[in-house]
Amino acid sequence: VYDTEHAAKAIYVMRSFDETKAWQYYFKLQGMFYRDGIDPTQVANLIELAREFDVDAEEFQLRYSDENIRQALYNEFAQVMEWGVSGFPTVLYWIENKLYYLSRGYMPEPQMFERIQSVLEHTAEMRAPKATTPDSDAAQGPACGPGEDC
Repeated sequence: VYDTEHAAKAIYVMRSFDETKAWQYYFKLQGMFYRDGIDPTQVANLIELAREFDVDAEEFQLRYSDENIRQALYNEFAQVMEWGVSGFPTVLYWIENKLYYLSRGYMPEPQMFERIQSVLEHTAEMRAPKATTPDSDAAQGPACGPGEDC
């Protein structure tokens, strides 16, 4: 049975050490499994890989075994399912409490760049300040009183 939970938890643990190292760890973990045939369900293999990133093996093991880490990972799984992610790869862009799907499944690089550009342009337009004139309501400030939510 193919079980990716161990690898996902190891990446989550690496994120707790250093977000930037987590990406590098992820890529090396992929190579370890797909290219080298090393079993990522064996914690010793995950720890050995973490050592390559100057992560203390005992601390990695402690965090990997921590029930709070496992629960936090499951919470992430639940959040992703709530967003409707059901396959991989899925690329999302989150800005100002709005989620944009850049791709669901494989997308060639040129199309991905076009999609990213389109979403960035759309979100920039949404965030752009609106032009006002001295007579407009916006120029006078919000129409609400002290203590009221505007």
